[in-house]
Amino acid sequence: MKQTKLLYILGTRPEVIKLAPLILTSKNDGQLGTVVCHTGQHKELASSALDTFGIKPEYDLALMKAEQSLSSQVAKLLSKLETVIQNEQPQLVIVQGDTSSALAGAMAAFYQQIPVAHIEAGLRSKIKTDPFPEEINRRLISQFAELHFCPTNSNLENLNIEAVTGSKYVTGNTGLDAVALIQGRMEKTPPLPEVGSLLEMDELIIITIHRRENQGVKLEQILAALKTLSEKYQDKNFLFFLHPNPVIKEVITAYLADSKIQLLEPVSFTSMTRLLTKASLLITDSGGLQEESTFIGCPTIIVRQTTERQEAVDAGLALLAAPETESIVTAVGQVLDDATVRQQMAKKSKVFGNGSASESILNEIKKFVSKHPDK
Repeated sequence: MKQTKLLYILGTRPEVIKLAPLILTSKNDGQLGTVVCHTGQHKELASSALDTFGIKPEYDLALMKAEQSLSSQVAKLLSKLETVIQNEQPQLVIVQGDTSSALAGAMAAFYQQIPVAHIEAGLRSKIKTDPFPEEINRRLISQFAELHFCPTNSNLENLNIEAVTGSKYVTGNTGLDAVALIQGRMEKTPPLPEVGSLLEMDELIIITIHRRENQGVKLEQILAALKTLSEKYQDKNFLFFLHPNPVIKEVITAYLADSKIQLLEPVSFTSMTRLLTKASLLITDSGGLQEESTFIGCPTIIVRQTTERQEAVDAGLALLAAPETESIVTAVGQVLDDATVRQQMAKKSKVFGNGSASESILNEIKKFVSKHPDK
């Protein structure tokens, strides 16, 4: 029997994490041929995540360059991905989320009339520049894709409101499949050395900040809030995991150099999952961490004007705090000063899925390909 060839295009750590369960499942399916193309958009972070899941890409385009513009990045991606797609001639191209790699992958496949499956479809903040450029990337990918796999019902509703065409499904988020996979491994293996000493601490406050829209004056406001909080709650251990982007990293390091906040290099997905399991609070502007913390049961402060993952806020599992000093200090105080609020937010939830999205997605992909053998 001829195999159906699937081409996965990924380039950042979140894409690797959320596509890994799908890739591993499809590699174990005799009906499917699986090709993985790593664009190199996040070189070190994505490579670490690939190692975590034991995935070796067939292509590594190594396109990451320091301080390149979005335009030049997407142009390079389109050119290189065109060649990959021509070489492989897949029956389906699979992209995830809202990155430049996902946008260019979907566009390059569309130009060659190869159908596209969009994992994590339908998320919307409804503000074009927040997140930037991810909100527009998602909307554009929806126009190219023929298969839309939505984590939640509200994501599906967004696509229906926009009259997006193609086949649409609610499957849950594959990122939670990855968390479930790692949690299973954690029960059998000791912590990695990178977090051994951190896990011995009590009252952990985990921090990650990296988004483009939170740079400049907003970043200064966020850092002022964090410094204030670290002085107010001296019994807590504030752990700030720095993004490798040198522009952000330099500002954060300079501003918090004399603070009580520990500034740390990024850790593996496995180690971050362990830390979130133990932490008292997560302060972040990351999309993926919003989902993971809710599934694990870690109270979360989302440092953004808005979020395309409103489900956690509506369920009382996360608080939205504008990137302003007073707003962040107030939101964190609501959690740390009120045991009832903290207990409510620490409930494990399946608002973004139950950890079994990958199997459902691959079943629908196989049905689609069997009905469209010539594509």
